[in-house]
Amino acid sequence: MVSSYEHFVAFGVDNGGLERLLRLFQSFFMILTSYPVLIAQLMPTHPVSVHMATETCLKQLQGTLNVTRRTFRLFRFLETFNASYALYLSETKTIETWLDVASKSSLATFGMLESVTLPDLLGVDHLEFFGPAQTTKINVDAQIFWFIGLYTSAVSTAIKLVRIPGILSRSPDRRGLRHRQGQQGEVRWLGKGGEQGGED
Repeated sequence: MVSSYEHFVAFGVDNGGLERLLRLFQSFFMILTSYPVLIAQLMPTHPVSVHMATETCLKQLQGTLNVTRRTFRLFRFLETFNASYALYLSETKTIETWLDVASKSSLATFGMLESVTLPDLLGVDHLEFFGPAQTTKINVDAQIFWFIGLYTSAVSTAIKLVRIPGILSRSPDRRGLRHRQGQQGEVRWLGKGGEQGGED
């Protein structure tokens, strides 16, 4: 059996797993900086100046983790665009298919906008393509595409869940099972009447 340590190592060296691990840390730091009272509760014996310094440090660390995560998924939007195009070329298109196309296209656009603004976030002198104001605007637009992608994906998943019972009822295996169960029940019922022997 694989140990927890081996699970952690496998998760930590994987590109996607490491990015999600950094996301966990970033989310934790975001919660602390959004509610500074939590920092005070975690450090009750320290003065207010230390609390403020800790908050500043966590905000800087949060920004560094954000840039690091963007580096990990720098070209991931190409894969998402490809998945969206593959769905678009599929022969059978339902409302869920179109929603998935819209979702993946929006998420790919979100990733692309994040990637093009990465040089502006590195903090390297003379390596700014858009400038602080335009970079902020592009990142806000990227979040809009992220929300659209998340919303359409949720709607598509909800429609698929609603249609599952109907799909199962039309399944050939399920119809065959019901038919066999009906035949067995009919044979047993006739056997009780004495007209026909039931099967063991």
